[in-house]
Amino acid sequence: MGNMIKISCKKCGASWNVKTGMGMLHCSLEYCLSDFSKDIADEIKKNFEGQDMPHFTFSYETAVCNKCGKMVSVAVLEDLDTSKKYTAACSSCGNNDVNIIGNNITTCKCPKCGHLRLSSELTGLWD
Repeated sequence: MGNMIKISCKKCGASWNVKTGMGMLHCSLEYCLSDFSKDIADEIKKNFEGQDMPHFTFSYETAVCNKCGKMVSVAVLEDLDTSKKYTAACSSCGNNDVNIIGNNITTCKCPKCGHLRLSSELTGLWD
């Protein structure tokens, strides 16, 4: 089950709603591929080609986009056999240049004003 989180900056008032974690359907590789661009999805398929039970983890992670400056949810899939990670593009602008911050909200600078004290609160669950 995943979490819905509201991230806020106390200094400038900016806030973002992100989803983290994974849902029950994300145990299927085919279901996970829909979050990635066609070229990355094709690379993932090729990587796991011929495997009946691919060993991978999938989750939505909190990230900051270096192009649009928004805090977004980004799909991340990791091949557990090789530790290779595949990261989806920014869900807001489609840019591939994102910094995954994961659960390190309190050590992340606000992408809008640069303030170092972001806060987060759980606002819901999703599956």
